[in-house]
Amino acid sequence: MKEGQKFWDGEKILLALVFLAGLIIGAALANQVIDPLLFSGKISDSNTLIELNERLDARNDQLFNCLVKNEIEPSSCK
Repeated sequence: MKEGQKFWDGEKILLALVFLAGLIIGAALANQVIDPLLFSGKISDSNTLIELNERLDARNDQLFNCLVKNEIEPSSCK
């Protein structure tokens, strides 16, 4: 670079602005479009497991109440 010449001339400023705009657009696109597409399968798997866990908890409560209703000590069951 020659003495007296500024580092940030018009071309470099434009290049820096285009780079920052691309970075911002890329981040927004990844957040709004790409990530949901990539993780949609994992989200549905998670929801399925949560529903299964809720059904199993309800069944466990039902069986425990059946033991109590029939006067069977739950600690005696193995």
